[in-house]
Amino acid sequence: DGKPYPGANGAALVLATAPTQSTCQNCGETHSTSLEAIASGHGIERTYDPQRRHSARAILALAQEGDLRARTIVDTAAQLAGQAIGVLSNCTDPELIVLGGGLGSARGLYLTTLTEAVSRARWSGMTDQVRIEPAAMGAEAGIVGAATAFHEALH
Repeated sequence: DGKPYPGANGAALVLATAPTQSTCQNCGETHSTSLEAIASGHGIERTYDPQRRHSARAILALAQEGDLRARTIVDTAAQLAGQAIGVLSNCTDPELIVLGGGLGSARGLYLTTLTEAVSRARWSGMTDQVRIEPAAMGAEAGIVGAATAFHEALH
């Protein structure tokens, strides 16, 4: 009916807490973490600089300009997010994937890498390309969605 299905317990729309592994760029050690810790805007910021003196938008721009460290971090984030979205899309077979939040509105290297990772994660026999579009509300989509869900739960 034109609305996302939240699942039996309301968690079906949450991919960020999915477990994943990352490899430390300094020591090479592999750590278990959540997808959000690496592939979100805040995750990109913390990975680039633990004090978060650079915004995700600035780091994306640095990556696009060729900064090798920024590019590696953005590439890793987009690869992991794209892989998770691709696997999820195998199970749900959507016609359209809508990307919300600040990174969902990102263009350039991030979106290209994410889209390619989604395609690689799709199972054989699935359509090669599912449509991927940014949320109409851009970076505010998640906040508006949460507020709408809360409002609907009250009524």
